[in-house]
Amino acid sequence: MAVTLIISINVYGQTKLVERGDFSTNLKEKFYVLKSDKNIREGEYKAYALMQNYLTVEGAYKNNLKDSVWKYYSAGKNLVLEGTFKADRKVGIWNAYIRQQVQVSYDYTNRKLLFLNLH
Repeated sequence: MAVTLIISINVYGQTKLVERGDFSTNLKEKFYVLKSDKNIREGEYKAYALMQNYLTVEGAYKNNLKDSVWKYYSAGKNLVLEGTFKADRKVGIWNAYIRQQVQVSYDYTNRKLLFLNLH
């Protein structure tokens, strides 16, 4: 059985901060929603490993769609994937890393593999 904790905090402007922890996924999320519609994400998003409290994902939403640079981190806190979303679609160049070295670079806009490290 999943246990979810939701905390809403009012902030300035049109949005409010939501913090939600889910023990079944081991994630603690922090994101903003519109005050006028709590189902629409708007602004900064971060997810943390719930028990270990390290950052796993960061990015931003615009009108409930991923719309910014998103970064994904390993349990060792190293960047493992980075790229841009526009209206919830991957665009531009995305890079995958191992030990802080680019291993794969792919251009989603032009659908082209730019770099692949096989070593």
